[in-house]
Amino acid sequence: MPLPAQENMLKFVRRHAHDVRNHCSGIDLDATLLAELSEDPEIMAIATRLKKQVARIELDLKLLLLKMEEPRPVTITVGDLIQLWRMKLQPVPGARGSVNWPEVNAATPITLDTRLTVQALCDLALRAWDGDPSASLEVMVRSEAGRVLLDLIHPPGGPQPAATFVEEMAAVLALGGLDMNLTLDPGSRQWIITLAIPING
Repeated sequence: MPLPAQENMLKFVRRHAHDVRNHCSGIDLDATLLAELSEDPEIMAIATRLKKQVARIELDLKLLLLKMEEPRPVTITVGDLIQLWRMKLQPVPGARGSVNWPEVNAATPITLDTRLTVQALCDLALRAWDGDPSASLEVMVRSEAGRVLLDLIHPPGGPQPAATFVEEMAAVLALGGLDMNLTLDPGSRQWIITLAIPING
């Protein structure tokens, strides 16, 4: 439970974060209109870069808010977590990528902060589409040594996810007691982000 001074700070940051998001939405809309109205390739490229910069500001703001709030763990099943992720994930505008979701019928109980975890998983997929709008991602679920391992698999030969971004997301998930790491499968040449979630009991 946050102390009164911490709660006041959270309210202050949330209020101003809302204002910043509104400003970002306005800039993003202006950049979209600029790209649509201009036939100059250089102007269109600038508008695209501007939209990406705004998206990064919004993500940084989101990460800041996540880090400031205390985790609120609840007990759910692995299948529920996948379903929440599918419902929350909305591809970035213009992205033609997709996700190959697993058939998860697992009633395995896990305890985590669903808001924090699902948001982080969505941001990881969105960042992949930001780098490659046509990327086809795959999600796999497996169990190992009392943990559920959730793999987000990138396309073969695709670019390495930005290390600093992955480290930021890992730090956010660590607040909720979860481990995340990035590996390269030497055979398939696929980058894999793995989230390790302890199984209850």
